[in-house]
Amino acid sequence: MNWQAVQAEERLNKTGKITVVVQDQGSIHTSKLTKSNYDKWESLGLYIALRATVRTFLNSET
Repeated sequence: MNWQAVQAEERLNKTGKITVVVQDQGSIHTSKLTKSNYDKWESLGLYIALRATVRTFLNSET
């Protein structure tokens, strides 16, 4: 994600627009290490949005 943060910072500086990355609730995306970088990434214009957990059993046609 750090390389995406660098690209997001370049985009923010060039256009004034932020970058939003939408991720699932996978353990790598919700780990303490990943979350510890959120503030740094947001200062560079990169925001992380986590999708709601999908409940596949609610979508089954039984």
